[in-house]
Amino acid sequence: KGQLSVKLLDGILFPSGSASVKQQGREVLQRVGEALSGATDKMIIIQGHTDNVPIRGVLAERFPSNWELSTARAVSVVRFLVETSGIDPTHITAAGYGEHRPVSDNDTPEGRARNRRIEIKLVPYEAVAPQVEQGSQ
Repeated sequence: KGQLSVKLLDGILFPSGSASVKQQGREVLQRVGEALSGATDKMIIIQGHTDNVPIRGVLAERFPSNWELSTARAVSVVRFLVETSGIDPTHITAAGYGEHRPVSDNDTPEGRARNRRIEIKLVPYEAVAPQVEQGSQ
C-alpha cells in the first residue's frame, strides 16, 4: 500500500522512564534521518508505544500515564529529526499510543520490551489527509 515501517526498541533511544534521546539513540536517529530526508513524497509518522506497566512514583508527576510518556518520546524523535536532518516539519508528525497497540504479550519481560518502541512510518499523503494536497499550507 505504499507504506514503510521501521521499529526501534526504546532501550536504544531512551533511558528508562525518560523522553530524552540518549547518545546511542541520537546516532541511530541521525542515520535514520539521513535516509528519511529524501522522502519528500511521503508523510512521516513517528509513533510512540509502551508496555502496560503503570507509571508510578516521581515519574508519574511528569508522565501521569504511559500515553503521555509514549507521546513525549514520539515528539522528541520528531524534534530531533527536524532539527538535525532537515526534514520539513510539514512532512512529519508524532502520535502516542501508550500500551494500546501492543505487538507482543505483556506477561513476560521480553514481550514488554518489544512493546516499548518507536515506529517510524512513511505513508502516502492521501492516506493521511486525502483532502490536503502535498505541499499545500
